Amino acid sequence: MAKRAIKPEQFADELEKHLLGTEGEWDWDDTTSIAIADERLERIRRRLSKFDSLTRTKDQDELKSTITALRRGEFPEIVWP
Repeated sequence: MAKRAIKPEQFADELEKHLLGTEGEWDWDDTTSIAIADERLERIRRRLSKFDSLTRTKDQDELKSTITALRRGEFPEIVWP
């Protein structure tokens, strides 16, 4: 299967839509399940299931932080509790 070619800013936009609850029906599934060509973004994508429900404020804050970092050109590590 081909990997998605996506820029950090575009990836941040996808994550923000999930955070705000404005994504389409299958957008989050696509974001979390389709591999990304850029290995730095792929490492982040593999850890996104942590943010599936976003019921905890801590998870919301971490996702916000990840979005902000991506927009600055940084590639943060998502850490499991």
